[in-house]
Formats: sequence, structure tokens, C-alpha cells
Amino acid sequence: MIGAELYFMDVNYGNLSGNVPLAVSDLFAVGKTGVLKKVGWIGEEGIYTINNVQYLSMNSGFCKVLFDSARLHFKMVGPGTQSVPDIFIEMGGAPDSWVPVLAIDKIPNLLQSSRAICGYPGRTVAFDWVNSSIDQRAYSYVRSYLRQIIGFCEPNIRRAPVAEKGALIDAYIWRQGYPYDCLASIHSALPPGMPKFDALQGLATIKCSKNGNFNMQRIVGQMQLYYPERERSQSENVLLEEWKAVRNARDDKGKGKLNEKMYAARLTEDGYTLLRGGTYGEGQNGFDCVFEGPTGSIYLLEAKHVSSNPAGKLGSVSLGSTVRSRQMTNTWVHNVLKSSDPNLPAAQRVFEAMSNGQLFKLLGVTTPEGKLCIFKIDMSPVDF
Repeated sequence: MIGAELYFMDVNYGNLSGNVPLAVSDLFAVGKTGVLKKVGWIGEEGIYTINNVQYLSMNSGFCKVLFDSARLHFKMVGPGTQSVPDIFIEMGGAPDSWVPVLAIDKIPNLLQSSRAICGYPGRTVAFDWVNSSIDQRAYSYVRSYLRQIIGFCEPNIRRAPVAEKGALIDAYIWRQGYPYDCLASIHSALPPGMPKFDALQGLATIKCSKNGNFNMQRIVGQMQLYYPERERSQSENVLLEEWKAVRNARDDKGKGKLNEKMYAARLTEDGYTLLRGGTYGEGQNGFDCVFEGPTGSIYLLEAKHVSSNPAGKLGSVSLGSTVRSRQMTNTWVHNVLKSSDPNLPAAQRVFEAMSNGQLFKLLGVTTPEGKLCIFKIDMSPVDF
């Protein structure tokens, strides 16, 4: 029900369990003859389009949204002629979840200190999150850290299973807003009880398709979905050149090994700890990489490559299937642990994190040119 109108959709839409037919995202209304007719659709970003008007599901109802071409963001608009301020929104803890944007006009000092932390202390002009790539990076850092603070400091969110954290953080933001003061105090000196920055914690989590795929072209178009980009270090550039050499030689095995090394180098240089173990069969099978984050979070990373078409558009990435499970599902993780040395830290920490519902899963996808893209994943649609 949107307003006073009743609309219909496939009862199986959004169910990716594999136990029901794949449902289309179309919306229908009852026509004058009593027959259902298509009047709109539901986009991947969770926005309902009906007769060219867009709506967003909020709590138990719907609100109208418009795309603001000047600020390049959607905004919620009040009904009719009521004097209700527009609320600009952006992606929250998942691609189809939305939260208010940061109040950039109210936190100029925080944004300026964030510029300095991101490596741009000399930029002092007005903050421009629309046109400036520098300010977009600073904005992304602030947003990510604020989400991490909420998830770390709120006990019910900290204890919640990984799959539920994003939605709980989003709900907190709508109720309480962002903890700007906490981040400002961290910039002065890390107070007791506040977390060190972990860029992975603030990212949205992407659920795989019914077939276990991830649409890379869509992912790289949203900064909220992937780990922040930066310039490669000298040692990373050495690895990149080695990777290009085996790529050009069509040495797939060598390319895969170097791919794992590139992700290990990227995250260890950024403060994550690479844990030993988690493999079997002389290291040929098992986990690609296991990391411990700055605040103790455990991350399991699978490294992959993605192809592109002649126009440069990236394809999809699919995780491989074994006899009993698909890579990165909980079932697969349990199977790997059974064959791994339980005395090595990777297996120990993954087991502990899995037991507590606190294992974060990452996909590292490398483009044909060698660009690294790291994002958080949810494999539950194919974990039977």
C-alpha cells in the first residue's frame, strides 16, 4: 500500500534461497477491467518506481524520493505543500538500505581534520563532496569511521551476528544520528573505549545473487561498497609488475598466487595482520588470506579476477563450488577448518569468530589492469 493505492508484486521477489522460482521485480495494479497491469518496478537499490514517481520503503510505510542532480543524491520529500525540509539520503549497510547523509554544513572542523588524516592538510577551501575527489575520500572516511564507532560502542550491535550489524547501525542512525563528537575526540587523542579506524567495518555488505555471483560493474560505481583506494607503495608496484608478467604469459596458477600476495600486501601495509594457516594439501587448498583488523575483527578474504568487455565494462564474479558447498559459505568454511591445522592462528581465529557469529567475509577482485577491489560479502543465498 502506497498512499491510498494498493499494488502487487511476486510473492517470491527478494527470496534468493534457491527453493523458489526466480521472481521479477515488476509492480502491478488492478486495472479498470479488473486485470493486473504493470505500473512499475523495484530497483536493485530498493527504490520503488510507480508511474515515473519514486518511493522508498521506510518502517511501515513509504515516502516519496527525488534525485537531486545538483548534489547527486536522492532526497526524501514531504507530502503535498507541507513545509517539511528535504532529507538527503545515501546507501547504508546494504545496497538497498538508506540513511541520512552526513550534516556537512554542521561539522566543518571535523571535515577539515579528516582531510588532514586522509593526506590533504593543505586543502582549506569549502568542502565539496560532489565535485572534488579529495573531499569524496574525506567524506567516505568520516562516514565509515562513524559507522564503525556505532557498531563498536553499542553493545547490542557489537554482539549481533555479522549479517545483522548493517541494519542495526542504519536503524541507530535514523534514531540517534551520527556520533560526530566521538569522532572529533578521537582526532584529538584516542580516548579509552574508542576504536582505532578499520575501513572495512564501515562498508556496506553485498549479498550474492541466487547463482552466487557479484556484479562488479555495479560495485565499483559505489564508494560505500568497496575498500578505499590509495596509491600503491613501492613494494606493491613490484608485485603488480610480477603479476602483469604472469598475466601476459597466461600463467593462471602464478597469477592466482600473486593476486593473493597483492591483497596481503595491501592490507598488511594498512595495519591489518595476516594470520598463518587455514590451508591444507601443502597449501594448495583452503583460505586465501585471513586477517586480524586493528580492533580484533577477523576477516576471511578470497582473491579473484574479473574480465571486462571491449568497452571496459566489468563482468560478474562467481565463487567456485566444491562437492559439498560453495566457496565462502559457512558450510565451506567449516569444511576447510576440518582439514586445516587447528594449532595455527588462522584456523583458531576463524573458528572462534564463526562460533560467535563475528566472521567477516571479503572478496578481493582484481581487474584486467590490476586494480584491487575489496568488499564485504554475504553468501547466505547459496549456503544450504
